Amino acid sequence: MFQRIALILSIVFLICGCGGSPSSTPDAMDQSTADTSANAPSAGPITFTGPRDALFSGPLRVDVMALAAPLRANELAERLQAAARANPNWWLEHTRNAPPGEPLPYDSRMRLSAAEYQEFLELSKKLTVLKKGEARLSISHKEDGVYILHGGQTLPDFTGIAIDLKNDQVHTPFGVLTERSDVEISEGSAIGPWMGVEWQFSEIDPQRAVLTSVRLAVGILKESGRGVIHYTVKDVRQNQQTRIMHVLFYDLPPTG
Repeated sequence: MFQRIALILSIVFLICGCGGSPSSTPDAMDQSTADTSANAPSAGPITFTGPRDALFSGPLRVDVMALAAPLRANELAERLQAAARANPNWWLEHTRNAPPGEPLPYDSRMRLSAAEYQEFLELSKKLTVLKKGEARLSISHKEDGVYILHGGQTLPDFTGIAIDLKNDQVHTPFGVLTERSDVEISEGSAIGPWMGVEWQFSEIDPQRAVLTSVRLAVGILKESGRGVIHYTVKDVRQNQQTRIMHVLFYDLPPTG
């Protein structure tokens, strides 16, 4: 079931602009923890001037979020993924050229009719994230504009990620993310309205049987003023696959 929920999210993330990322299925979690970003809104207007607004040194207590999705979305997402697997060159190019935060244009190669694709876009608006649990994430400020993440035992996928604001890039074990986009989403996102920045890296090499797509986004939720980190990886190398999908919510230090 985890793979099926992750599948929905990976498609929504690419099509709808950072929809949200699960760590598990909603069925398996304790519903008493089903709390998203519904904390009391921060005092005053919520603004985002750059990644430094959402990054700071020190240990963070983060809420690990999981995705809840309609079953029909899974069916349509499976067909979309089959289309991407059948024609990876087209899929990477199609997603790479999409405007940040905007849905991908319809393409008959998606293996959906135009009506089914529109249905999928509507279903994506019904996706929500639930709080699965809590974890610790440490951020250290190595030098001017460089933030090093360490996830410890609970969030090991984040360990070693370096967000280099000076050179406007992110170093990950899967590649250096150099394509940056500013993102502002008012509706249609599973994580709710948010604003921030996203870095990405993609590579496809049929001769070496390599397909890699990595994205990391940092921002602020508009309704609660909390920070959000969204990290997704799809790495395929000679029939070995690595999939990483995380969404973390956390409190920002008071300003002023």
